[in-house]
Amino acid sequence: MTYYLVLLGVVVSLCLLDKTVTGQNAVTIPGFRGTAHRVSSGDVTIVDTHTVRIKNFHYDGSAPDVYFWVGRGRPSRNGKQIPDERGVSDKLNGYNGKDIELALPNDISVKDIDYISVWCKRYGTNFGHVTIPKNLNVPVYRRAG
Repeated sequence: MTYYLVLLGVVVSLCLLDKTVTGQNAVTIPGFRGTAHRVSSGDVTIVDTHTVRIKNFHYDGSAPDVYFWVGRGRPSRNGKQIPDERGVSDKLNGYNGKDIELALPNDISVKDIDYISVWCKRYGTNFGHVTIPKNLNVPVYRRAG
């Protein structure tokens, strides 16, 4: 009986993992460096090619047209908006030390970008960003199912 309960626990745990084995080859980097609107964070963990965890994220929420933004080089208008931690593309509201997880769209991998930014579209301004290292060795994202 105990054997079956343990086996059931393992199966349930594996089913709950929706992408990769948590922490396996994940890379942790220094957090967001803010330039405005109190943007900052603790460490950022790149879990796999499409999943980024941000610890203790802060943004005051007071700017008019702000989104998570990714791209090549330095943060600029040439980047691309990505969904927030809820998977929606609404403007960002305030965050006060929240741990969040961003899922990059299917057509964007962490290997394709140099930064994740908190970007104001209206004013073309970077409020803070984290630099993604080159040559990351992280697991490849796998969809559940």
